[in-house]
Amino acid sequence: MARTQQKARVLIAGGLLLAAASSLCQAQDISCIVGDCPGLDVTLNYTADLRRNASGGLERGNAASGLLHTGVAWTSDRLWPGAMVVTSASLIHTTGGDISGRYVGDLQGLNNIEADGAVRLYDFWTEIRFGQGLATRVGFLDLNAEFDAPVTSSFFVGPPFGIGTDLAQTGENGPAVFPITSLGIRLEGRFGERTKWRMAAFDGVPGSSNPRDFATVDISRRQGALLIGELEHAPRGFNKVALGAWSYTSRFERFDAAASGDVALRKGNRGAYAVADRPMGAIGGVRFDGMVRAGYATGKFNATDRYLGAAVVASRLWERRPDDAIGLAVAHARTSSAFQRQLAADGGVPRTSETQVELTWRAPLSDWAAVVPGAQWVNRPGADRGVKDAFVVGLRFEFALEHTWPMVVRTEGAGGDAPVVMTSP
Repeated sequence: MARTQQKARVLIAGGLLLAAASSLCQAQDISCIVGDCPGLDVTLNYTADLRRNASGGLERGNAASGLLHTGVAWTSDRLWPGAMVVTSASLIHTTGGDISGRYVGDLQGLNNIEADGAVRLYDFWTEIRFGQGLATRVGFLDLNAEFDAPVTSSFFVGPPFGIGTDLAQTGENGPAVFPITSLGIRLEGRFGERTKWRMAAFDGVPGSSNPRDFATVDISRRQGALLIGELEHAPRGFNKVALGAWSYTSRFERFDAAASGDVALRKGNRGAYAVADRPMGAIGGVRFDGMVRAGYATGKFNATDRYLGAAVVASRLWERRPDDAIGLAVAHARTSSAFQRQLAADGGVPRTSETQVELTWRAPLSDWAAVVPGAQWVNRPGADRGVKDAFVVGLRFEFALEHTWPMVVRTEGAGGDAPVVMTSP
């Protein structure tokens, strides 16, 4: 009964978003002829995923999960003189699966859509873009949409290839990333044509103690804020090079508080990361893209204090299937001394690191559907010597629909012509 009610809620919510699209859009359905033009964009995506731990880890078994995402974005140049205003709202419906917690026991995660079953407000924000590349965004935000955002590594299904393990692990309830976002404010600007800067403040504790809450707003001095800044440069021949730094304003217990008896709250939970992503050239018509990322987090508060990741993706492999691509990625997380002490106190046999290797093939079936088979190997799951290396196989199906309605009106010209003029409500 509860599952039926949850499905009904997400269908109703999706219907409301589509109804909003229909009521806002009073325009002809044409192709937009100018970049970043006013209009309405509606998206509907569904991802179904099945993972099987074939050997090692905690136990063998299967884990299925799903993600339904529906959203509306409206862009207007008439609401604020000399500025573009963008408003975005989206909902997600997640359904279970527990490949990491139940079957493998790893630290970094193996499935980037895995989450408790729930319907949630994912994002709801307004951005005002001024001249000279200056923009501000306020509302419910996903930190990873702009900070530590992947390019080449977004191809993979493992969470450490979307946001580095060093940052993803932090905070009382994690940073403001999938599946639970939080209130935030972001500023962005430019230095010339190739360099962007951005900085933001997020609620230090996204969501609530109930992971199935639709949305939660609870701002307090105790919870504090997560402050983050990033400098992104796009030199010739690179997709991007980025440097970022982050810090929590609140106080935290040591990770090994239970083992050491030191339960004092302290400040200093912070870290930094660097990313380089670029095309690597072509061999015989096959294109290669690669990236490398390194990150650091304060070890006394976190399980991982250093992270190194790398990925290579090969595309245009076959003339008959030019959109297929195959990628290989590695995520290496080095555990902190505080984690090792706590694991030993809990009866485990700590090791200094965990490494994840992923091989993924993405094969589009049409413009709106794709199948994604792959395999993952986890060396030292949970950085515990007592857990054997795990081998996981997976199959994912992706469905994505999107439609844009530019906001246009027709004005009568000389001789009865009717040129199209871009405008917005």
